[in-house]
Amino acid sequence: MDMSTLIKTEHDNWKKRMMVETCGTYILMNMGMGFVVIAGAFCGVMNTEFDLYYYNMVVFFTFGLYYAQSRYITYIWENGRKVNIFEKYIYLPVDLKKLRKAKLIVVGKNIMIPVILGQLSAILMRGAYYGWHVKSWLDLGLYTPVMVGIGFLIFKEAEHRWLCFKAVKN
Repeated sequence: MDMSTLIKTEHDNWKKRMMVETCGTYILMNMGMGFVVIAGAFCGVMNTEFDLYYYNMVVFFTFGLYYAQSRYITYIWENGRKVNIFEKYIYLPVDLKKLRKAKLIVVGKNIMIPVILGQLSAILMRGAYYGWHVKSWLDLGLYTPVMVGIGFLIFKEAEHRWLCFKAVKN
């Protein structure tokens, strides 16, 4: 199976599992992605002591939302319990390294839109309010949406490696 077919299959399976297993809460998750974009916009203009609390809220909410959505790529529910999905692929003729890469690409595609829109909105807000009460363009708070997205992908890669290791070990 080539990589593009594997990515398309994994994305379709993710959508089906998410719609069936969440009982409609996937709509709330998608609304949360809109909130992430709006919250990302304010990362461009905050400049008070409240910033640290705001950034922490944005980071933890965004990370939790990304994890909730990507959970259906790495786990599956069977008989009321969560099962490592890589254990299901051991007996199929697919390379686990290739599968792990395809799953990470699917996760990246799922979070790409809110990350890019959040970053663009933060940059636009910084441009609109630059010089009024805003710090320089080198402020790390401005790049919070991208840093959270990259950090989440690193976290998912480590999780996928661990789950593959556990699946092969069993």
